[in-house]
Amino acid sequence: MIKHYLKIAFRQLLKYKILGILYIVCLGIGISTSVLLYKYYSFESNYDAYLEHSDELYRVNMVSQNDTEQSSARTSPAVAKALMDNFPTVKDFSRVVLFGDASVITEAKSVKESDILLVEKRHFDVFSFQFKPGSQLEGFDVPGTVVMSDKLANKLYGDIDPVGQVVKINSPNLGGSVEFTVKGVYEDIRKDSHLKPELLMSFATVKQFLGDEIESNWHWNNLFTYIQVDKGISINQLQDQFNHYVANIQNQDVETYVFQPITEIHNDSTVFSEFDEPVNGETLWYLLLLGILILMIIYVNVINLYASISNKRMKEVGVRKASGAVRKQLFWQFMTESFLINAMGMLLAVTVIQTLTPYFESFFQIQGSIHLHSIADYWLEMMIILVIGTLLTGCYPALIMSGWKPQLVLKGTAHTSIGGIKLRSGILVLQFVITIFLIAGSLTVYQQIDYILNFDKGVNTRNKLVIKQPNIDDSNNTFTKLSSSLSSLSGIKGITATDAVPGMEVYWRSNQYSRDKGQVSDYDFTYLNVEASYFDIFNIQTVAGDKFKTDQENDGVILNETAAALLGFNDDNHAIGSTIYSNDQAITILGVAKDVHQQGLKNKISPTIYNEIKGDMNYYVIDFAQDASPHLINQIEQSWKKAFPDSPFDHFYLDHFYNQQYSNDLRFQKFFTVLCILSIIISSIGLVGLSLQTVREREKEVAIRKVLGASFKHLFLNLTRTYFILAALAYTIAISLAYYAMKEWLGSFIDQVDIGSWFFMLPFIIVFTLIFIVIFKQMFVAISKNPVDTIRMD
Repeated sequence: MIKHYLKIAFRQLLKYKILGILYIVCLGIGISTSVLLYKYYSFESNYDAYLEHSDELYRVNMVSQNDTEQSSARTSPAVAKALMDNFPTVKDFSRVVLFGDASVITEAKSVKESDILLVEKRHFDVFSFQFKPGSQLEGFDVPGTVVMSDKLANKLYGDIDPVGQVVKINSPNLGGSVEFTVKGVYEDIRKDSHLKPELLMSFATVKQFLGDEIESNWHWNNLFTYIQVDKGISINQLQDQFNHYVANIQNQDVETYVFQPITEIHNDSTVFSEFDEPVNGETLWYLLLLGILILMIIYVNVINLYASISNKRMKEVGVRKASGAVRKQLFWQFMTESFLINAMGMLLAVTVIQTLTPYFESFFQIQGSIHLHSIADYWLEMMIILVIGTLLTGCYPALIMSGWKPQLVLKGTAHTSIGGIKLRSGILVLQFVITIFLIAGSLTVYQQIDYILNFDKGVNTRNKLVIKQPNIDDSNNTFTKLSSSLSSLSGIKGITATDAVPGMEVYWRSNQYSRDKGQVSDYDFTYLNVEASYFDIFNIQTVAGDKFKTDQENDGVILNETAAALLGFNDDNHAIGSTIYSNDQAITILGVAKDVHQQGLKNKISPTIYNEIKGDMNYYVIDFAQDASPHLINQIEQSWKKAFPDSPFDHFYLDHFYNQQYSNDLRFQKFFTVLCILSIIISSIGLVGLSLQTVREREKEVAIRKVLGASFKHLFLNLTRTYFILAALAYTIAISLAYYAMKEWLGSFIDQVDIGSWFFMLPFIIVFTLIFIVIFKQMFVAISKNPVDTIRMD
């Protein structure tokens, strides 16, 4: 029987080749898109879930009540100690310090490494580290010890066992090169971890440089605190108890603490001072929902396309029923056809997934996020989609068509339409709603991304090459040597230096600034060391006072506008020459500079104090007169190697680096655009099927109207009026939903594009033009047909 069902199903596909191809292509596109989106969603939303005790792990975030009330991932060293000593339900903790860039040097090789953290030995248990055989961790909690990833060990030592070897780490944080003993090698950290260190230094190194008293310091908010708690406890109760404890501590700032589950860190974009740019959890949900909706639209379209040939199959049903076929047999026949179509669509989807996954990851810049090496990685999802798809696209048509009465069908008097007017209208409205929503959303995302990439940041990042600081031992007045070596090269306008370039977070923050000696501020100020020409190179304007002078000593600092306002200067000119205090040290204000967006539009402008120094700094910025040619970059590299032969030429372009902070938004824009295009294509296919069915059902009506003298214009409006009314209804619903959703999304930006008339007009024009183009041909053919031929067939 099954063989018989399959044979008939194949014959039907061959008989209706074009519709069969549309079925399979639609399903292949929809299934592959949905699976890829689901796998991306699953990867991004399950960060750190692989950890052995992930359900017991929390990060302690700090909320400053006296500032902007923004949650920061960084806390002080005393937080973990206070939790461990005073709250029995806290089983363990880990404190993590971000070390910064450094050169890791062996006798044979030197590499620049950015992913370096300082941790205690207990970190390895809290974060489920797996170490290679031979690792010796017993002495890790003393200064001068490190462990490294298998990847870094292979890079530095190759086949040599690094355990027990001495490695030099060169960094300004260490004042030069310091020798460390390698205690172990751990398995490479998974990509779905929010901490991915390549090198871990002992936390005891912090105490060696800052003193043992750092353990009880509540003000040095420069580390990340993680706690492991007893299973099943009320984390909110523990959080409230700890905040009550902190409030009773003398000399403690007005701050509260929030315990965040470790599995939620990667999807929370409201917390600042993170290791990496998080992926907004709501955005992931939107993408997953849109993927599901597109798949549903495709299934609905398959039903619509099935409906477009229903009248051609009614005689088949009538003959088979008259020959003795029962409803059950016809039902399973149509279900078999549905299964066959879905199976073929799935085969196409598998081909698309296996072929396009690398390009999908590359286009959306999510390399390594989707692990689909073979069908074994997603067979379960495929089986679920196959079953659901077969039921959705098969049950309804099968129940309707198998229930046709043979005597009425053979006479041609049966009502053979699959689905009533209300159902088909609802399907069409749903398609239009999603399409219009995606069009409006895509336009908004495009406008905002274009705005943030081209807005006035207050600082010029174009045509600038940034070089990371050479090894301290190799530097000895880096700025002077580099300026001298590059002075003969044409095309270079100037050079400056800074501890943090635009696009980076400035880590040095303190509330120890006030206009009154011995007082502290209610706000944290960022403190940035720069070279004297910094403001000229970056074209940062001053609103009062002077910039730093390059040919004389600058005994004072420059504030930005926000800092001047928070220090109580109502007029920027009144700040010039005034004195502020930091730890009782008097500081003169030389100027007030315009505010700049150091970290883009998603972060509020921080009150910043610029300090001019002449020593070595973390980054050296070369300003070009125009885009740098490869030849000029090569000349700069050769000059660097001559000046600093033992230091790698580690560089990047500033404008590209600055825009990397918007990588998730750019990815969201691409997702939205692709889904929008896909939705338009799917809706067009569905509209073709529905319009074909409308023409078939009303062809006799059209013929009679033509005989009675109806004009082409009258007939066209009569046939298409319903589509435009439904589109108008869908537009009203979709544009309202899109307006609300886009307002919410734009709210994550400090500065945002205005939703203007384009938001309301362009989706309207696009959709109504699309409807006209898609249905015009079918309606034109139906209206132009000779009414005699139509009526004679009856």
